[in-house]
Amino acid sequence: MTSPPAIPTLLSVLLITFIIALWRARQKKAKTESSTLSYSDLSSSPNGLDTSFEMMIDDVFRITGRGTVAVGKVSAGTVKIGNSLILRKSNGTSRSVSVKGIEMSRKLVNEAERGVTIGLLLGNIEKEDVSKGDRLTAE
Repeated sequence: MTSPPAIPTLLSVLLITFIIALWRARQKKAKTESSTLSYSDLSSSPNGLDTSFEMMIDDVFRITGRGTVAVGKVSAGTVKIGNSLILRKSNGTSRSVSVKGIEMSRKLVNEAERGVTIGLLLGNIEKEDVSKGDRLTAE
């Protein structure tokens, strides 16, 4: 009389039970994460730019060899290096600009949030095309 191999069968059952428990835990976590949305989920665009970004320009200057810098306080949202923004002129015209660099408190940073005063190194624009009172917003 030979008895069936009990240990391999028991290990198989335990392994399958563990896999099912792990799968259920992941499903529960995925369901919880997908049902919880925050404001930032709704206001972000695919390129990582907060769609509510806005900054009023307080000063503009040119750095030789680098480009045009717009200084102001971020009034809404966040901005990151590489983002495209819209420069909205006080006369009603607008144009696209890119963020080549961000400086905050004399330090180079990768992103800036609401409430901080920053200098944005802008691409695709000359100093003469930017004025105090213009706004930078998300595209």
